[in-house]
Amino acid sequence: MLIVPLTGRRFRENLPWFTIAIIAINCLVYFALQAGDAGNGRRAEAFYHRSGLADIEVPLYIAYLQERGRPSGSGDRLSEVEWRVVLHGRIEGDDRFLSRLESGAAFGGDRSRFDEWRRLRSEYELMRSRSVSYRFGLKPAKPTALTFITYMFLHGGFSHLLGNMIFLWIMGCLIEAGCGRAVFLLEYLLGGVLAAGLYCLVYPHSRVPLVGASGAIAALMGIFTVLYGRRRMRVFYSLGFYFGTVTIPAIVVLPCWVGNELLQLFFSGPAHVAYMAHVGGLLGGALMGAANRVLPMPGAAEVPEAAVEPQDPVAPLMEQALEKIAALELPAAEKLLEQALRMDPGRTDALRHLFHIRKLAPHAGEFRTTARELISRLLRDPGTQAEALEVYREYRRIPRRPPLPAGLYLQIALALIGRGRVDEAERLLAALVRQRPDFPGIATALFKLAAACRERGRKDRWRRYRDIICARFPDSEEARVLRRRQA
Repeated sequence: MLIVPLTGRRFRENLPWFTIAIIAINCLVYFALQAGDAGNGRRAEAFYHRSGLADIEVPLYIAYLQERGRPSGSGDRLSEVEWRVVLHGRIEGDDRFLSRLESGAAFGGDRSRFDEWRRLRSEYELMRSRSVSYRFGLKPAKPTALTFITYMFLHGGFSHLLGNMIFLWIMGCLIEAGCGRAVFLLEYLLGGVLAAGLYCLVYPHSRVPLVGASGAIAALMGIFTVLYGRRRMRVFYSLGFYFGTVTIPAIVVLPCWVGNELLQLFFSGPAHVAYMAHVGGLLGGALMGAANRVLPMPGAAEVPEAAVEPQDPVAPLMEQALEKIAALELPAAEKLLEQALRMDPGRTDALRHLFHIRKLAPHAGEFRTTARELISRLLRDPGTQAEALEVYREYRRIPRRPPLPAGLYLQIALALIGRGRVDEAERLLAALVRQRPDFPGIATALFKLAAACRERGRKDRWRRYRDIICARFPDSEEARVLRRRQA
C-alpha cells in the first residue's frame, strides 16, 4: 500500500529528502545494526533464569516490596517461569531496588551471597550490552546526551518500525514541504528529545531502555494537527491493483495514528510501550506547531496553505467517480469519468478507471476506443511504457476482444523490442506482416527486431528477418542498409 499526501507542488521537484533520509536511517539501523538484538536478548534472558541470578534477585525483590507495603501482585494465572519473567521486568525498571542490590544493603551482610550476585550480574550485564538497543537506548535512571538522540532511531520489532515509518512518511511529506527541510529536521529531533524528557520525568528510576521513533513522530502529529487541523488535503493512494486520489480533512490522520497506537498496545505482546513519551511528543509538537504560526521562520507562512487542494474543476468529479466505484455503482462512475475527460482530455487517471470499468463489457465499441486511447497515451511517455504493455497484456486476455488499429500494434511491438521482450514482439509483427504487409513502418520494426535478435546471439532469426526485409521491402532504406552490410 502506498499513501502520498499531495502538497500542491510538483512532487518530483520537491521530494521530502529529509523525511526519506530519516526513514532510510531507521530501516538501515533496524535491519543491519539491530539484526542480532533479538538473539542477544533471548540469550541474556535465558542466562538470567538458568544461572541462578533470578533465584537471588526475585525473592529479594518480593521481600523489598513487602517491606514498603507494595504488593508484588499475584502470579496465580501464570506458571512459575512466566511469573518470574514478569517480576524480572519490574526489577529492571526499579532503579531504587537495583541500587540497593549494588550497595549490598539487600543482602543483610551476607558477603558471599553478595559476591555471587555481583559476579552473575556482571556477566548478565555484559551479555545485554551486546544488544544495540540496550547500549544506545535511553535509560532514564542513567541518561546520556547521546542516547537522547540515538534512542529515536532504534525499534523493538518490525511491526513497531513499520507503523512508525508509515506515519512518518505521511506527516513528514506535508510538514517538510510546508516548514522547510531544516525546520522540519530540527523539530523532528527536538520533538524526540521533548518526548524522552517527559518520559524521564515520569519514570526517573527506570533502567529499561527507551527505543523507537514514536516520540518524535508524536511530535510531528502535534505539529500536523495544529497546522492543518480541519483543512482538507488531497492524498494519492495505491493498493497495487487500485489507485486514485481522495480529499479528506487532515484531522482524519489523528484517529488513524491513535488506532496504530492501540494496535501496538493490544498486539505487541509484553513489550514496554512508552506512552508517556508519546504524550510528551504530542504536547511538544503542538507547541512547536503554534510557534510555526507565530514566529517568522523560513517557510512558516506557507504552512497553512501547503495542503490546500489547488482549484481543479475536474477533481470533484474524480472524487465522486471513485466513490461510485467503491460502491460498485459503475454506470454512474462511467458517466462521471466521461464528463471529466470532456473537461480535461489529458486526465490519464480518468482513462485508467474508465478502462477497468469498460473491460467488464469488452465487446462494446467504447471498450476498444478506451483501450486504444489509454495504451497509445501511455506509450508516448517512456516512463509509462511498462504500464502500457501491462494494459495491453490485460487486453489480450479478454476472449473475442475487438482488434486494435494496426498502427497501435506496431507501436506496441516497438515498445516490446525496446524492453527486450523479443519473443512477444516477434509474434505481434508476424501477425502484422501476414495481415498488413504494406503498412508503413513494418520494415523499420522488423529491422529493429533483427538487430535485437543479433544482439542476443540468435543469428538464425537475424538472417531470417534480414531475408524477409530484403524480399518484401526491397526498396526500403532498411533493405539497402542490409544489402550494403552483406556486400
